[in-house]
Amino acid sequence: MAQDERGCLIVKAPLVSTDPVVTNDLVELLSYKKFIWLGRTDNVINSGGIKLHPEQIEAKMARHIDVPFFVAGKADDSTGERLVIILETEEPEVVEQLKAQLVVKKNFPELSRYQIPKEVYAIHHFERTDNGKLKRGATLRKIIDQEVSES
Repeated sequence: MAQDERGCLIVKAPLVSTDPVVTNDLVELLSYKKFIWLGRTDNVINSGGIKLHPEQIEAKMARHIDVPFFVAGKADDSTGERLVIILETEEPEVVEQLKAQLVVKKNFPELSRYQIPKEVYAIHHFERTDNGKLKRGATLRKIIDQEVSES
């Protein structure tokens, strides 16, 4: 195993391919056999020069949130991207409860200050592929389009 210049995993699997397999998985190599998976390179959020890995943030937040959710980067003039959280719910009280929890950072002690979402959004249904995989970008665009049409 190795990493490319992006920090993505390169796997040498002679039984699968004669060429090394370059993934889009960001990893921290621990040895030539072990690594820590950080997330997908195409999901990384760059907020004021800080690289945030949604998968890590979501794992830390999962025990506190009872509805489907994901975090994403929303375009921001001052930081490049602003960390936001999107909930799949029709219940406004769930959104308000999470907003109140996020204000008191001690409710999420495992998150750094950069990993605390700055905005909370809700949508009735996430955009998904035919096989049920979450379409992060399409769902975020739907939220942004809705926000623009309301202003």
